Amino acid sequence: MKRADSLLAPLIKNLKIEDAVKLGRIKAGWADIFEKPVSLHMFPAILKEGELLINVDSPIWMQQLSFYKDKMTDKLQGFGVKAVRLRLGKVIPWEKEKRGEE
Repeated sequence: MKRADSLLAPLIKNLKIEDAVKLGRIKAGWADIFEKPVSLHMFPAILKEGELLINVDSPIWMQQLSFYKDKMTDKLQGFGVKAVRLRLGKVIPWEKEKRGEE
């Protein structure tokens, strides 16, 4: 019997939704990838062709996080992330994301 992921992988690729699936996995595991308080001030927004755009909730946090972009990229490599870009934007607390709220 084939595993579900071996059946879904070609379908996901054909539908060209690989980045969306990877982004969903990143969002679901955000609290495990980055600990509090950092995870509360940033949240993944868009993944496109290996570049992850992360929304950050304040200029102060953006300044601090800019020094750790390489470390963030290293932590996210398992999801196919090759580069991280930061921008000021809306940050949805990951607890709400897990519950499907906004």
